[in-house]
Amino acid sequence: MKKILLLFSLVLLVGCWNRNDIKKFKEEYESLNDGQIEVNINLDYQVTYLDSDETAEFLNNDTGIILFGNPEDLKTRSIVETLFMVANDNELDLKYYNPSTYEDNGIDEFADIVGALSAFLPSNDDGEKLLRTPDVYFVKDGEIVGNFYGSIDEFNDEELTDEQKEELYDHYNQLAKLVK
Repeated sequence: MKKILLLFSLVLLVGCWNRNDIKKFKEEYESLNDGQIEVNINLDYQVTYLDSDETAEFLNNDTGIILFGNPEDLKTRSIVETLFMVANDNELDLKYYNPSTYEDNGIDEFADIVGALSAFLPSNDDGEKLLRTPDVYFVKDGEIVGNFYGSIDEFNDEELTDEQKEELYDHYNQLAKLVK
């Protein structure tokens, strides 16, 4: 009986934790709606914020989708609603990491993330790998099976049209199918 109560408490705690993350995500993104691409995040969706260590661990061992994004980045703002729909429709976990926060976590942890993604990242003129936003990775059992950087080709710093959102959904959905 104690085991059942403990398990129930753990499930409830994890559910509340994820609920707090979606509320945090919603606040971060929607608070910048004035003068930016408008974003409306559905509280029924789920997202889990990861720190640097958790991100490296996810990329090397887990299954799901991870978004490297920034609420101030117009391209990230243009894709988040569509990405949430794809994750939800495919019953996949959506993880989130904002690379601009790595300074708080230390360069060593960030180096582990860049190391895991190095095959997918562009380099600058000095040969250093660059992690740009938005960058979405589709991971299955610690193997990256798909990647989509940016928005659609026709993105021009404005909100996507319904047709463009549908095109983006199709791209993400094809990659999500590789994770299942």
